[in-house]
Amino acid sequence: MYLCDENNYFVYMYRDPEHLEQVKNDIRVLATNEFIGKGVKAVKMNDLAQTLRISKRTIYEIYKDKESLLFAVIKHQIQDENISLRKYYETHNAIETIVEFYNRQVAKSLKVNPIFYKELHSYVRVIEYLKKKHEERHNNGIAFFENGVKDGYFKDNVNFRVSLSVIDCTLANMRNDNQFDSMTVESLFRNYILVMVRGMCTQKGLEMLDKLL
Repeated sequence: MYLCDENNYFVYMYRDPEHLEQVKNDIRVLATNEFIGKGVKAVKMNDLAQTLRISKRTIYEIYKDKESLLFAVIKHQIQDENISLRKYYETHNAIETIVEFYNRQVAKSLKVNPIFYKELHSYVRVIEYLKKKHEERHNNGIAFFENGVKDGYFKDNVNFRVSLSVIDCTLANMRNDNQFDSMTVESLFRNYILVMVRGMCTQKGLEMLDKLL
């Protein structure tokens, strides 16, 4: 149950697991929208508490600090995106999945304040997690393209580990030089990533890619 404190906000007192999980989820969902819309530093825990009509103490009982809340936001977002894209790939081919990923990234970029990504580097735990997931994504990407070779969409003489490493290094250097500030995600994909992908495609893959784009 909830009890009102002296500020007329709700303090979560009764430790019902299901109810507590709902409160935890409500905090994370609100924080997600606020973080990506305003940037991390602009969001105050007190503002989240006021919006949810709970005490700030309740938030800190569930998430010990802002970085813990941010970590939960990033982790849930990545897990959701990965699960959703894997399900899509189960019923679509490799080229369709690449185009779907491209469309999702472009749509996502329109909702995210660029400062959000810049501020992530201030949070060590979050960056370590992102590096770990990036390595997993790199390995999964190699397997993805190798499966695409079997289906005839990608060339069988391409070293995908090298190709993906080159893409990673190029994007990392661009990020370090702040070159992303002058381009959109759509421009980056169309003028670099998709160009690289086209170079890996067979004629069958190119025809499918051109048809979808």
